[in-house]
Amino acid sequence: MSSIVCNSTRSFRYIAKLKSRGTYQQDDPERDIRAGDVVPYDSPSRPKLYEVVDGKPVDITQTTQPANGSRGVVAFRATNNKFGTFPVLSGVLVTELIEAERQANLASDFGITDNTPSTNRLPSNAPGGEDNHAPEQENDSHDFDTDWM
Repeated sequence: MSSIVCNSTRSFRYIAKLKSRGTYQQDDPERDIRAGDVVPYDSPSRPKLYEVVDGKPVDITQTTQPANGSRGVVAFRATNNKFGTFPVLSGVLVTELIEAERQANLASDFGITDNTPSTNRLPSNAPGGEDNHAPEQENDSHDFDTDWM
């Protein structure tokens, strides 16, 4: 889903939300498509992200992640169904790009470095060899059933 922010001369802000399906809604046996299949990247109905390079739009969907604050122009088409007329996102042409910082890998999400100690694996002392890592209760006056966890 993408949002459009339009600034008018009266300093009002308008937000329009546009979206496009990422999966097919219906079976199409002639094209070997089943409902729920992912729309392929090269499909003309799949919205893409563009930037202008040497006066021409260049597809940067797979290589660039725009961050909040980026500005651009959207293209959309109208579609009709029994519920009314709706806009469907066709693409976005970025005019001012702020590129999102990408994390190098999952380790950086957790702040793991070469100096982070390895996980301390504790032996299971539960009967039947099942792992039971529930903390031991010091006060036996409260019986809690932890089997549901």
